[in-house]
Formats: sequence, structure tokens, C-alpha cells
Amino acid sequence: MKMNKICSLIIIILCFSVFISCKRESGYIPELSKAEFLLDKHPNSAMCILHALNKNKINNDEAVRMNYYLLLYQAEDRCNIDKTSDSIMLDVVHYYEKNKYGDRLMRAYYQLGRVYDDMQDSPEALKYYHKAVDLSSTSKSYSTIGRIYSQIGYVCGVQGIHDEEVSAEKKAYEFYSAAKDSIMLPYAIRDLGFTYFDMNKTEKSIFCFHKAYSIALKIKNQQKTNDILSSYIDVLIELNKYNEAHHLLLQFNNKKINDNITLAAIYNDWAKYYQHAGQYDSTMFYGQKAISIGNVYVKYDALCRLFQVMNMQGNYKKASYYANQVMAYNDSIKDLDNAAGIKKIQSLYNYNHFMRGRNELIMENKAKQQIIYIIIIGGLIVAFSGFVFVYKQKKAKDDELAQKQHLLDLERMKTKNDKNLLSKNENTIADLQKQLNEALLDAEKTKLEEQKSRLENDNLRLEQRQKAEKKFKVSNIYQYVHSCDEESLKLNDADWDEIKKWLDSVYDDFTMKLYLFWPKLNPTEYHLCCLIKMKVSVKRIAIIEDKESNTISSARSRLYTKYTGEKGDPKLFDEMMAAL
Repeated sequence: MKMNKICSLIIIILCFSVFISCKRESGYIPELSKAEFLLDKHPNSAMCILHALNKNKINNDEAVRMNYYLLLYQAEDRCNIDKTSDSIMLDVVHYYEKNKYGDRLMRAYYQLGRVYDDMQDSPEALKYYHKAVDLSSTSKSYSTIGRIYSQIGYVCGVQGIHDEEVSAEKKAYEFYSAAKDSIMLPYAIRDLGFTYFDMNKTEKSIFCFHKAYSIALKIKNQQKTNDILSSYIDVLIELNKYNEAHHLLLQFNNKKINDNITLAAIYNDWAKYYQHAGQYDSTMFYGQKAISIGNVYVKYDALCRLFQVMNMQGNYKKASYYANQVMAYNDSIKDLDNAAGIKKIQSLYNYNHFMRGRNELIMENKAKQQIIYIIIIGGLIVAFSGFVFVYKQKKAKDDELAQKQHLLDLERMKTKNDKNLLSKNENTIADLQKQLNEALLDAEKTKLEEQKSRLENDNLRLEQRQKAEKKFKVSNIYQYVHSCDEESLKLNDADWDEIKKWLDSVYDDFTMKLYLFWPKLNPTEYHLCCLIKMKVSVKRIAIIEDKESNTISSARSRLYTKYTGEKGDPKLFDEMMAAL
């Protein structure tokens, strides 16, 4: 017995030692785990944690040290901090090559490629990007793989290999989609739009920018939306689609924009638009605002525009002043180009865009009458669109409030009816009991007892359903559907299975009765019936099903008509579901 205890103790110690060894081998300590968790969405916070880390914790363990530098380089890369040396990342790569860490080795190859990008060594960068791709087939880090393909596309684009650039950017989009990476997905499509623009594939370019903007709107991140929208406007103006650009520019009105890069780009786009429209005072106003906060490329482009306006108006003194400024910034751009070589500019405008616009000719002024017509028509279109938008928003809000009140009224009426039914049944049971006591014949007693038993069973079922409803309303799935933030409100297959289980349990096979009413019920209609039964608002149903609120209201009316053969408003359908 004693020997058995000793053996057990030795086994426990060995298992614990193996566990500690595995943990150390993994290269993780709590601070690194936290930094990795924050890396994608909050790289600045991750970088602060890594910079604050006690160096003794890093230097005493090679696995921890290598993981630390890999995470640090990833965080600094996401924060746009350029690297000037490859020595540390080479050590990290050699360590992971030696120790066969597949996923981390893939990330290390990618990060070393990013270092060579910063050092303007495109061939070496591509070499390590392709090494990372070779390891990606067994990896589930789809977001990282998307970044790898995105950088391959960038390097190919700089070298003018547009076919390979398009192929890589499409791959990046596929992997960002698989990762559901809402941060990078709209940028991947935007980059593809820029590539098609460079290839003079206008329709594909506009399609990509429109899709990128639509995705940015859905993720409800104002900074990303502004960034994508500004790029979209820039391309439309380059393609002389001024009306479309003007419509999008108006969306920046009354928006607070903290990013000077985006703001300068918007000011410059307004200056371009007003120059095209012949409104030169506005051109000067926005051009000067762009110059005041823009980078060297924005300033160059805006100054060219102001020179053109002054020259056109015959103000040669100011035209000469702006011409000198243009030459000075032209020299600055050449100096940057010679010093940095091929360099990706992390801003709304890039070098190639401004080189295309540098030799832009002075635009001819159109007839004043045409300009007046365009402005009036454009203004009427914008005003009408605004009216329609406001009307639809107000109507949707009113419909939602009305539906909420209607559902509340139905709930109150149902509670009152249940209470009245219970009371009525109890009174009837009491009367039957009295009649039973007074009855003389056995047949008569049997009939009264059966009637009393039915009523007692009805009351029991009603009370059980009320208890079940109370449990349902405090369940996780019910609370999630009714109270979860709208931004994260989504239901997967497991959620729908749980809803079905609850509804069938509480309301006597509710879903089976649905298919008796509507044998050809499609998934969206089925979801609608379940959510209305749960008294979910139209607005939240629309979010869950990714549809417009008026589409949900129309579906309610359509289902009512499909069953009854009569036209009716959505409230009648709600009442029908409440009674089912």
C-alpha cells in the first residue's frame, strides 16, 4: 500500500513537470497572452503592455523572449512604426524554424517580410511572404493569411505587376471573409478598387469601392467609414463623376472628423468639386483649408488647383506666388522620392495619385446657364432624397412604436383573459362539486365528475403554461434576443434550435402548428413567426434577419393573407401568432 502511494506521488510530480515544461515551451506568460488578445482590435494597448513588460521575465526564457519579439513587431507594425533592421526578426525566424512552430513561423515569416518592406527591399519581402504562404495551408489564422496576401498584392502593385496584384488581393478578401475580420475586410476590397482603377477598369473599380463602403457602414465604425468613403470620392472625382462625388461629399456634413489625413483629403475633394462647378471662391476656401492640415502631397495638389484658379481669373501676382509654392513642394516630393524610394504612404492619398494629378490642365469653364441648371437639379435631387430618407426614418420609427404598443396590449389582454378563464373555471368547478353532492343517480354523478375533471385539467395546463412562460422570459436566449446590443445581435443555428425547443415546450408544439397553417413556410417566414411569438420588435427582427423593417412588416401582412385569404394589416398577424 505504501509503495502504491509513493508511485502515485511520483506520477503526479512527473505529470506536473511535463505540464510546466509544455507551458514554458509555448512561450506564454499572462502579459503576452493579454497583449495577443488585444493585438487585432487594440494594437496600441498591446504595444503598451509589451513595452512595460519586465525584461527579466523575457530574458530568462528563450521561448518567452521569441514570442515577445514576435508580438512586439506585430503590434508596432499595426501602429505604423517602421523598422530599420532585420536582426531581431531573423533571430525569431531561426528559432521557430528550429523548433517547428508552424503557425508562429508563418507569422514570423510575414513579419520579417514587413521589415524588409520598411527597408525598401521588395525582393526579400516577397521571398518571406511566399514562405509564409507555403505554411498557410494548415493554419486557421485566416486574418494573418489575409494580411500576407494583401502585402503580396501591394508589392506586386508597386512593381506594376497588376494581374498578380489582383490575384493576391482577391485571396486577401477571401481569407478576411473566412476570418470575419471586420477591421480589414473593407480595406481589402478598397485596395482591389484602387488596383482596378490603375488598370483603367472603371466599372470594377467603382463596384469595389461601393461594396467596401457598404461593408464599412455595416460594421458601424465611423473612422473606417470616413476613410473608405473619402477614397471612394477621390476615385469618382478622378473619373470626372462629379455628381456622384458631390452626393457622397454631402455625407460628411455635420460629422466630426478627428483624423487630419481624412479631413485634408475631404477639403481637397471639395476644392476639386467646386473648381469643376466654377465656384472659385469655394475652391479657394477649401484649397487653403487642405493646405493648412494636409501632408506634402495634399498641399502640392491643392496649390496646383489654387494656381489654376488665380491664373484663370487673371490674378497673376497670386498665381505667381502659388506657382513658386508648387515648385517648392515639387522639389520636396522629389527629395522624398529619392530618399525613400518605393514607400507606401499610409494616408488617404498616395504618391501615384498625386503624380497623376500633377499635370492636370486648367479646366474650361462651362456656360453659366448650364452650371445653374446642374446646381438647381442637383439641389432638388438632394433635397428630395433627404425628404424621402427623413420620411422613411420617421415612418419606420412610428411603426416600431405602434408595434411595441400593440404587442404590449396583446400581452395584457392575454394575461387578463387567462385570469378570467381561471376564475370562471374555478367557479364552474365549485358549482359542479355542489351538483355532485346533490346528485342521486350514478350516471349523473359520472357526467358531472368528467366535466369537473376536464375543467381542472384545463386550469392545470393554463397554470403550467404561465409558469413555463415566466421561465422562458428569464432564459438566456430570450434575454439575448430582447436585450442584446443591436450591433452584435445575431442568431446562429444553435440559437434557433434553442428557441424552437422553448416555443414547443411552452406553447404545445408551436412550430408544428405553424407548418399545419403554412406547409410551405420558408426559413425567413419561420423565423418571423417565432420572433413575433416571442414579442420581439420589428426593428430587432429586421436586424436579426438582415432586412429592412418595412420588409418585415410586409411579410407579416403577406402571411396573414396567405392563411386567411383576406387582406389585413400586420397587427392581425401578430394577434394570430399570440393566439396560436
